[in-house]
Amino acid sequence: MKLNLGSHHDHQNGFLSVDMAESTNPDILCDIEKGIPVDDSSVSEIKAFMILEHIDDIIFVMNEIHRILQPNGTIDIIVPHDSSAMAHADPTHKRIYNEESFGYFCSDWHGGLDGESNHYRMHEAYGITANFKMLHQSYTIDRRHGKLTIRLQAIK
Repeated sequence: MKLNLGSHHDHQNGFLSVDMAESTNPDILCDIEKGIPVDDSSVSEIKAFMILEHIDDIIFVMNEIHRILQPNGTIDIIVPHDSSAMAHADPTHKRIYNEESFGYFCSDWHGGLDGESNHYRMHEAYGITANFKMLHQSYTIDRRHGKLTIRLQAIK
């Protein structure tokens, strides 16, 4: 099974759409901040494009994503980069991300700004049960459209 979280009207071939807005006609109607109603380790691939910036409790959601991903399952994430005015301007954005942000969920990570990181050492204290390997990270710095693109693989 493959999921497109926060799909809105972007229904992608081969992916079940997941959204909390009934008007978008999702395959799975749910608020991902309250849980994703699929079995543990049942999802091979997830897309989360321009949705995680709208989340209050990112730790819960990342733990939930890890729970439903199969071992070695992947999630592709796109969020506004903190250099983008839109990351800060959109009144529905609840959090802002940069190249350090997802290191807290990755025990296998190349590091952010300086190529080194020990962020994951805080996972237990922060309530993080998710564990990922960062396969890819890139970002663009653009005042209007700067974004962070991430690919994570579940470690189980």
